[in-house]
Amino acid sequence: MISISTIRQLEAQPLNHQPQPSTPQPSTPQPFNPNPQPPTLNPPNPNPQLPNPSTINPNPQPPNPPTLNPLTV
Repeated sequence: MISISTIRQLEAQPLNHQPQPSTPQPSTPQPFNPNPQPPTLNPPNPNPQLPNPSTINPNPQPPNPPTLNPLTV
């Protein structure tokens, strides 16, 4: 996996590939992170279409039954 800083360094090099004098980088180079994480962001909801689990009724009630049950008459 190529880091963004590596890509920027490659883009900054001239196309003629002549050796350039080594100049110090203005910013401190960051250590290579194989798994970059966004800083302090809440993780996205993996299922944004689903409602909040606390609002789901685990035992949904059926509609009101008819007043006369033919099996018990």
